Amino acid sequence: MTKFNFDKKHLIIHNKRERITAQMPDNSVDLVLEDPPFGVRVEDWDNKEHYIRQVRGWIASGLRISKHAVIWFYASRMARYVFRAIETIDTKEELHIRYHTWRKPLGSQYAGASNNNMFYTFEPIIVISKKWSITNKYGGNMPFGTDDFTYRTVSHKQFGHPTTKPVPLIRKLMGHYSNKDEIIFDGFGGSFSMAVAAVDMGRRSMTVEQSPLPGLPITDYLGNNPDYFGKGKIRLENKINEPLLFIGEDEQDVITELDTINMFGE
Repeated sequence: MTKFNFDKKHLIIHNKRERITAQMPDNSVDLVLEDPPFGVRVEDWDNKEHYIRQVRGWIASGLRISKHAVIWFYASRMARYVFRAIETIDTKEELHIRYHTWRKPLGSQYAGASNNNMFYTFEPIIVISKKWSITNKYGGNMPFGTDDFTYRTVSHKQFGHPTTKPVPLIRKLMGHYSNKDEIIFDGFGGSFSMAVAAVDMGRRSMTVEQSPLPGLPITDYLGNNPDYFGKGKIRLENKINEPLLFIGEDEQDVITELDTINMFGE
């Protein structure tokens, strides 16, 4: 297992999510914020039966290690399997659900949509809470317990990943459901947008990514063994070494690191 720790705030691990979460204690992170793989045009992941087999374990382990909630992006056509999995999870706590929507002025809910002229679509985001008394304290500025977020999609050419989530969108979710210095866990690192957003927002992060698989040749975009871990490591390292931090919903909201510290009351 390859593991890197940046400034003891941002831990990244090259391994499978299941192997790492199995070793983690209950309530060991503050929030789980993930984009599970589906529809990325790789045979093992772009498969409904595979997704259904995995989804219950992913959600259950996320709820176990999180202190209060799991936030998931998911394909709308897979919603019934997500809901079915939630209903069958054996937990002592009553689960509460909150919904959000990512509206996309350019793009769709699966990889390559912009190449197929599919625009003005959306992707659902679900918040699964096991400690509603904690979760409900966050996001006080959301009307009626829900909210729509509109952000442009990210081209796969930018980070070499087919489903990169925009960092401003992740910052928005982190701002709603976590506080400064809390630990955000992402078991499907991908392009490492979650970890980058955590740097911006003054959170700590733990990111797991299994690509590239050992013993196989590393391939290019849409190949069988992309080096997402290596690319994500460089992206996160560059972000940490930047002299400026972003705080806000848009990349234009640039302030100095000193201003950022002052904002957090330090």
